[in-house]
Amino acid sequence: MTKKEIEIRLFQILNEDMGFRIERTDKDVKLKMFIDSLDMAEFIIKVETEFKIICLEEVAATGSIESIAHHIYQYINA
Repeated sequence: MTKKEIEIRLFQILNEDMGFRIERTDKDVKLKMFIDSLDMAEFIIKVETEFKIICLEEVAATGSIESIAHHIYQYINA
């Protein structure tokens, strides 16, 4: 999968499947929902604890789907 494909899939999960966009407000609830949504993604077989921490930090710091897609790309191609 390319980074762009991952990014598109993240948007699908967050907007269609989960019905929200990542925002800095209501972080705790949205971060939990985001992590739960990662577990449903077809392109992630297993989400390790370290990867969840990376995502938590990334969402908290930037809320950037592009950044998260980059981390997922690195993770699944490690």
